[in-house]
Amino acid sequence: MPVSTKVDALESQVIELERQLMRERGLSETEMVRIPVYTTPLSAGRGNMQPSDYVVSYKDIIHDWLKYIVQIDPARAFIATVMGDSMTHLLVDGDLVLGVHGEEIDRDGVWAVAFNEELFVKHVQRERGRLVLRSENNRYSDIVVTPDDSFYPIGRIIRAVKDIY
Repeated sequence: MPVSTKVDALESQVIELERQLMRERGLSETEMVRIPVYTTPLSAGRGNMQPSDYVVSYKDIIHDWLKYIVQIDPARAFIATVMGDSMTHLLVDGDLVLGVHGEEIDRDGVWAVAFNEELFVKHVQRERGRLVLRSENNRYSDIVVTPDDSFYPIGRIIRAVKDIY
C-alpha cells in the first residue's frame, strides 16, 4: 500500500476519533466559525513574496472542534497553502495548513514566518539565544535569524488539513 494511502487512512481515523471525542464530551457539532483562507502561499522552499492580508475565502469550521479538541482560539485561527518541498515528509506542496496567529514565538515548532520580506513555513528553534529556521528536507540549509534581518512570526502551524470540520 502506498505511503499516501496509509497517511490518508490514518487521517480518516484521527478525524473519526476526534468526532467520537466531541460526542463523548457533549460538544456542539453545529456551531460554526468562519476561518480566513489566505491567498499568499507559505513557501516550503526558498521563500515567497511578502505576506498579503488578502483573504481569498473563508471556511466554516466547527467552533468546539477548534477550541476544545485542537485547543486554539477560533478567533486567531487561519488556513494557508504550502508551496514547495522543503518541509517534505511533514508538509507537501499544495497542503492546506491550520495555524493560529501569534505575536511572538513562544515555543519551538512549525511556524509561518515573514523573513526578509519572504514568507516561509519552517521549523523554528531557539539555539544559543537566536532563532534558527529549519527545513525537513536536508537539501535546504538552516537559516539563522540575525538582528539585521526583518523577521516576524505570522503564526504557529497546528496541522495539515485534508478533511476539516
